[in-house]
Amino acid sequence: VFLLAGVWRRWLGIVTSLLLGGFMFGMIRAWHKGLNINCGCGLPGGDKVGPITLARDGSFLVLSLALTILAFIAAKRQKS
Repeated sequence: VFLLAGVWRRWLGIVTSLLLGGFMFGMIRAWHKGLNINCGCGLPGGDKVGPITLARDGSFLVLSLALTILAFIAAKRQKS
């Protein structure tokens, strides 16, 4: 809710990126070990962890990092 409202954007962006990074690490590790698990990414039945789910969730991580960087740039410009 705070992230959508724009409150504490920089710090919540960091927390969100770290959580997504940890989730991606777990998914990559499970896929690398050959574990046949469902992602459970909020979809009914879930998806098997594989290249498609890694690409999809990796894009979320990239977007989160981009928004975090933009939040820091915007804060820096406001101070100037």
